[in-house]
Amino acid sequence: LPSTPRGGWDHDARQTRSGFGGNETAEEQEDVVDLRWDAMGRDPKIRNILDEAQLDIPKENPREKQKQLDRARRNKKTKATGYEKTMKREIDAYNETMRERLQAIGVTDATEEQFRDTLHPGEAVVDALLKYHTHCQGLGKLYAFSQDDD
Repeated sequence: LPSTPRGGWDHDARQTRSGFGGNETAEEQEDVVDLRWDAMGRDPKIRNILDEAQLDIPKENPREKQKQLDRARRNKKTKATGYEKTMKREIDAYNETMRERLQAIGVTDATEEQFRDTLHPGEAVVDALLKYHTHCQGLGKLYAFSQDDD
């Protein structure tokens, strides 16, 4: 049997997970990040921010969505749900922010830039950031923002 390491069996694992080892593998470094993220999630200030953010996330009203689907099945004109209207406003605001950022880095036709028409925020972000980074690359700007920018 191997001898017990000084400080106990957990000592080496704690030392590596906390980033003190210096020779961590990529997997161990990911563990360090995960542990820090978990610790931040238990921080009362951050926990409050995350809890409040959950209240701000728009939710689809199942009854309203079902009504919309029923109208569509009967080949009647459908109206956007409250959720869809909210997401459209949020995504349009985000796209406008990205359009302003494109102008800030020197894209001349940023006002004509067409962003993906979607109600899914993740798709909108991927589309806008892809356009942004493509323009940055085309302009030869590796660091489009300085440290003083937002």
